[in-house]
Amino acid sequence: ASSTALPDVTALPAIELAAHPKACALIEQASEVPCILGTTFGCDDQSQTMWAKCRGRFQCGSINMACGYPPGKSFYNCTCASNSLGESQLEMHTHSRCAAERRAMRSSHCPSHAWLDERIATSLYKRHMTFVNVGANKGYRVVEFLQHFHAQAETASRWESNRQWLATLQQLDDRYIHHPRLACGVCNDCNEAPPSVHMHASAVEVHAFEMDRCSHALLAKAFSRAGVAGVTVHQAAMTNQN
Repeated sequence: ASSTALPDVTALPAIELAAHPKACALIEQASEVPCILGTTFGCDDQSQTMWAKCRGRFQCGSINMACGYPPGKSFYNCTCASNSLGESQLEMHTHSRCAAERRAMRSSHCPSHAWLDERIATSLYKRHMTFVNVGANKGYRVVEFLQHFHAQAETASRWESNRQWLATLQQLDDRYIHHPRLACGVCNDCNEAPPSVHMHASAVEVHAFEMDRCSHALLAKAFSRAGVAGVTVHQAAMTNQN
């Protein structure tokens, strides 16, 4: 499954409603882009169509319909009189999304960017992101999360890729220069390719838990040197039992 960054509504041209904007109503929003009548969606009674810059389920005249599928476009035109295509696209999108998640989860013992990319397309992305990494090890999963969602991801000098993060760790501990495999992570994370999807959240908060004292100290120094706001490293172990 592929994913595309959410459109910037403010960058899209204003659209005049053709007629009777009150004939449209939002039933249920499905996108992060807000569905606002006359701004990001509207309809034309005469042509029995509606337009949308967001995604969700709408009332268009007497029709209860889905519009904004498949995801990835900045603008949609949907027919109110017959919405079988929109409904089928919604059904296909949901089925494809679930199938992709199941395929990814079956092989997530050492999760890759492909796993995270597939999850982005479905449920991960929010305007305010919080990531809890239990067993942070050398920090690569935190770095990959930041590469996907942090606003500074494409201009970062120390964590824009996993190879850059390896170099940061090597600068802090000479052992990793002579023994790079020690700093590569148990899943060979330092060789993971940069993510193919970037979706910048307006705020990112990360809590990385690492019980090993030396690894915790290394991670704390590394994220401090990288100057990443919102990352807290905890020397602690966690359990799912009380």
